[in-house]
Amino acid sequence: MGWTSYEADIYDTQWVHGKQYNKVNRNKIKAICDKQLTWEDERGSRKVLKSSIVGNTYYAAVEHIQPDGSRKVWAAITRFQTGSKNGFGNFCYKDMDETVGPYYYDCPLSILNLLTETEYEYAKEWREKVRLYHEQQKEKRNSPTLGKLPIGTVIEFTINGKGTFRAEKKNHWKFKRPIWTDGHWRFPTSVIPDDWKVVESV
Repeated sequence: MGWTSYEADIYDTQWVHGKQYNKVNRNKIKAICDKQLTWEDERGSRKVLKSSIVGNTYYAAVEHIQPDGSRKVWAAITRFQTGSKNGFGNFCYKDMDETVGPYYYDCPLSILNLLTETEYEYAKEWREKVRLYHEQQKEKRNSPTLGKLPIGTVIEFTINGKGTFRAEKKNHWKFKRPIWTDGHWRFPTSVIPDDWKVVESV
């Protein structure tokens, strides 16, 4: 599962103030990856049902029709980098599938939902972790943040090695934004751990 590099048509040319700039076109990268997964021969046929790029990772639901007519849909994952490095080409990629247990879990659920059942344990574990990732992201979006809590709210949190603290959200004339304080110390939000809990609501 090494990396492959070559010169690919992945740029759009733009002119700004008389200067030429090359901008990466992610749709071109998506088309390249789609094409690599689409073929037909004595082994049957493959085509991409749905694909998407998240960050520098390409995900696809790939349908494989066997010569006997049986059908499977599995997940393809491709990591990629762009830009010429060491003269090896402007497009560098590493392709894999769900059966190798990839460590990338932000695959869109719309792709995951197209997959058929699999007997591979690594693939099953990967699918579970993808769903868990999206559940955690949903919880983060729906959970309150320190910035959204009203003035007067009191939270409790533990800082390793320093103990457990309670801090109230207050306005302070010295600061433009509300602060968290226990009456003696001010706690910047950067030092408050993510597992804080509200102990007094307003």
